[in-house]
Amino acid sequence: MLSAYRIAMEKVEQARAIISGEVWHDDEIAMLFDLAEERLQELYHGMGQKGSPENVVRLHPASSGR
Repeated sequence: MLSAYRIAMEKVEQARAIISGEVWHDDEIAMLFDLAEERLQELYHGMGQKGSPENVVRLHPASSGR
């Protein structure tokens, strides 16, 4: 299950990086990425894991301005 978490988080981060590399910024898309990342963290912690999974590099910290 941890490998599925890692793959999902990496895909979300890749999508965020691709979209943020475009010439526009969309607050709603940014919020949806934040929600997806938060939910993946909740699922990870729900498996009884503590801390962040190893080898997952967050390309963009979750924005706190919602």
